[in-house]
Amino acid sequence: MNDGQVRGRGASLLLIHTVGARTGATHVTPVTGIRQGDDGWLVSAAKAGSDRSPAWYFNAIAHPEVVIEAPGEGAIPVRATELHAEARNVAWARFLAKSSRFRRYETRTTRTIPVLRLTRIAPAPPGGASDAARAELLSGPAAADTQPVAGGGPGGCVTDA
Repeated sequence: MNDGQVRGRGASLLLIHTVGARTGATHVTPVTGIRQGDDGWLVSAAKAGSDRSPAWYFNAIAHPEVVIEAPGEGAIPVRATELHAEARNVAWARFLAKSSRFRRYETRTTRTIPVLRLTRIAPAPPGGASDAARAELLSGPAAADTQPVAGGGPGGCVTDA
């Protein structure tokens, strides 16, 4: 109805579909994303400054081929890669410039908040194994068990996970 945009969040809200690292269940979590070029997004595992990274982060590390939903673009298969050292610091600076809440998150924890790059996966030929995996992630039986990540705000929403 709103082309995937949430009032006050605009194009920065992404829905990330992950497969549970331990359970194999599908989870959908709203996260803040920063566009990086035509084929990528940055997401931070800030979890509002918690001392533990959010569940979606561990899921994406265990199963890096995930699907995101981006405003105006629909479902997009991506590969999650954790950034380290200078690449992480440069990416984190973009979050700090985006909103002061990220600086508050940083002061609430002693951990280094992880930043992941989500890179668009080139479409596979029709009927390929990757297509089947994406279809399962978005609409397979596990989708019926889709749950918000524990510890979210109202309605299970984690706005800056």
